[in-house]
Amino acid sequence: MNTYNTSLNQVPGIVKTYKNELDNKTVLNFGSGKGWKKTEDFLNKSTVYHYDINDPKFNELPLKKFDKVICANVLNVIDTAYEIQQVVNRCITLTSTSGQIYFSIYQGDKSGVGSATAKGYQRNEKTIAYEKYFKNIIRKNNYLIYTKS
Repeated sequence: MNTYNTSLNQVPGIVKTYKNELDNKTVLNFGSGKGWKKTEDFLNKSTVYHYDINDPKFNELPLKKFDKVICANVLNVIDTAYEIQQVVNRCITLTSTSGQIYFSIYQGDKSGVGSATAKGYQRNEKTIAYEKYFKNIIRKNNYLIYTKS
């Protein structure tokens, strides 16, 4: 499923919220979408790599480990639990020892019923519903923070 049309051309809120933690780090923007350049410019003190399976410029995963991984509004547009777990596992694999992953979730109408939208697909699940994909996770509002140990 191509989710590129669900992407907005802006810096994700989670990047703005955690800018201080992301500065001066090696960062992977996983599922970078249309706002990749704005995110890169915003994190101008960091080395930022981008991965987006739906964008030919960034559809090859970098072969390295990252201090921080951003996965903004990606999990909520994936239609199967299996694929969500695959994305979570991939992000964990790409994170360096003691690195962190920042997930943001767009909750849609919060009904818990996934459905097609004008731009693609939306799970419509509350952020808490995604905690089951992790062993250790901290939830702050619509954000999930995973620290690799």
